[in-house]
Amino acid sequence: MTTYLSRLKSLYVKAESTFNVSGFSGNPTNSDRLEAEDLVWTPTQELIERPVQLDSLGSIGGVVGGKGGTISFKVGLRSSGTGNGHSASQPQSVGGALAVALVGAGLQRLSQQGGQLDASAPGTSTTVKLQSAGHFGVGNSGAPLVGIGGAGALQARLIPASASGVTQTVAPPLLSTPSPYQLPQASGDAWAADVFWPNSDASTPATVTFVAQGNGYQFTFTGCAAPPPKLSGQAGQRAMLQFAFQVSSWSVSSLTAPSPDSFSSIQAGILALGSPFFWKAASTSPTPIADFTFDFGVTPAPLKTTQSSDGKAGWIPTALTPKLTIKPYFDAQWASDFAAATVDVALLQVGTNAGSAIAIALPYAQITKYPAATDLSGLVGHQVELTGRASSSGGPLMPAYLAFY
Repeated sequence: MTTYLSRLKSLYVKAESTFNVSGFSGNPTNSDRLEAEDLVWTPTQELIERPVQLDSLGSIGGVVGGKGGTISFKVGLRSSGTGNGHSASQPQSVGGALAVALVGAGLQRLSQQGGQLDASAPGTSTTVKLQSAGHFGVGNSGAPLVGIGGAGALQARLIPASASGVTQTVAPPLLSTPSPYQLPQASGDAWAADVFWPNSDASTPATVTFVAQGNGYQFTFTGCAAPPPKLSGQAGQRAMLQFAFQVSSWSVSSLTAPSPDSFSSIQAGILALGSPFFWKAASTSPTPIADFTFDFGVTPAPLKTTQSSDGKAGWIPTALTPKLTIKPYFDAQWASDFAAATVDVALLQVGTNAGSAIAIALPYAQITKYPAATDLSGLVGHQVELTGRASSSGGPLMPAYLAFY
């Protein structure tokens, strides 16, 4: 009898050029491998019953229908490190398997090179003047999240427009004004490396192929799509991405038990430390929070068709309701802002060092549930649910952004 160890699992991912056709042209390699945790894959295949009337209480055999399934896993956020070709003072580019998984999870990506502030008058705590704004892709033409500051003092902020030589408002105000805006990267004063936001139009998002290898077997899952991952963190703990992919079809094959391997580059995890949260564009100080969860709130639905052998032609996003849930300590202002239906900026930054920091921004956030009191380790606090709204005034187009610095 052959037995297999459930602990020995590896997960690899590739983008698909054609829906439901494997993106792998050969065996997966370490560059395709995800640092997956709590990995669960569940292939399914429907049995369609045939309730034909008979002269008995039995039934005739059913018909095996199309395939499907789910793949769920977590990925710990980590610093970019030198293994990805970045030093500690350069922006974090989300490369390799994680970038493929994020795009497969319904996110669009804008890779930004960085730019410079005006050397003669870089700005104040509330304004900046961009000298080479075209590098940012901010404002209506792209994503507005920019990082400003030197090593250990990175500050993620919203900049509403991208015109060169024009003074722009920074929201929220900078906590400190680097002098002269010390560079987080050697050639520029401010930058945002990779910014993601949800694909919310009616086009079919990209799909991916997963190869899941066990101790003696291999599943190939094709036509996989997912809502964007949920992001969560508790004070002092690792910040984690949680993925849940839907599968269109799959195949299984035997596999020679692989030799023990290793990742090409394991970097330090990003902890929820040095993680200021700001509520309102005019806020000059962060609000302490105990933990947070973020969900882009995208719902993918299968595009059903009789033409496909598995009944699906892709996946379509049908809802977009970003939610950032935080647990701050007691403050009556939360209830007042809920009653006033206040819509304002919500911005959470995790980490302060270039190469190991992220930021979440909801340019138009609203408290959508009454912030009832809750217990935070013996102290009175709230659970506050902030929902990202769309712009009604020509500002940033998306209700939520996720940036890697």
